[in-house]
Amino acid sequence: MGEMQQNINISGATNVLRPNGSTTVFKGGLLALRSNIGSHDRDELAFVPEIGFKTGLQLTRRLKACIGYSFLWVSTVARAGEQIDPVVNITQFPILSGNGPLVGRARPALKFAETDFWAHGLNVGLELTY
Repeated sequence: MGEMQQNINISGATNVLRPNGSTTVFKGGLLALRSNIGSHDRDELAFVPEIGFKTGLQLTRRLKACIGYSFLWVSTVARAGEQIDPVVNITQFPILSGNGPLVGRARPALKFAETDFWAHGLNVGLELTY
């Protein structure tokens, strides 16, 4: 049990190529707009228990076979793919009118969606004593 620091960094840029060959770069992209762009941090209480077992069988006087299993669970993990809000308010989009006033809800929004993470492990081995 302890503190889980969650960090979300959202950035983006839109490049516009003009007919004369010049390029203009705007801050923000399709899913990274002024409503969610930037670095966001928070701390949450997390649990990280691990359970495991290992057993072995003495095959000969010098050779032992082993097998084991482990399970790890981490609560309150902020995975990158789950932080994406797919709804876009086009009044924020840089090449349309991104510097003007916001009309409607500020989307995409910062979600800080969290989920659990778990991992399974299996190990097999031979131990030779000489």
